[in-house]
Amino acid sequence: MGLPELKQSVRETMLRSAGLWRREESLLAGRKDLREIAHLAEELKTDETEQSIEACELGHMLTTAQIIVEAALMRTESRGAHQRRDYPKQDDTHWLKHIGFRTDGKNGFMREDIPIQ
Repeated sequence: MGLPELKQSVRETMLRSAGLWRREESLLAGRKDLREIAHLAEELKTDETEQSIEACELGHMLTTAQIIVEAALMRTESRGAHQRRDYPKQDDTHWLKHIGFRTDGKNGFMREDIPIQ
């Protein structure tokens, strides 16, 4: 599978697993699929500048997609347009905040809850 196909796989995975209507099962399946795509991406060799740019874009797509899926799994409520079918109600007691992520400096990310003011 080449770079264009892997990028399309990320798009399809996100549409299927983390669209407007979500459930834990679809999010977990999406997490698994994204990890598999990331593994395939690591094995690709890029020799040309255009391929290197596409590989960089794929890396950014995967990072963004993985963070979205993780945040959606954490947020056990429905809010705005994004609905958790398994958690249909809004829960201001626990979730009146933003879920942020920042780099941990070691190729990973740390969760950071940001209060709404």
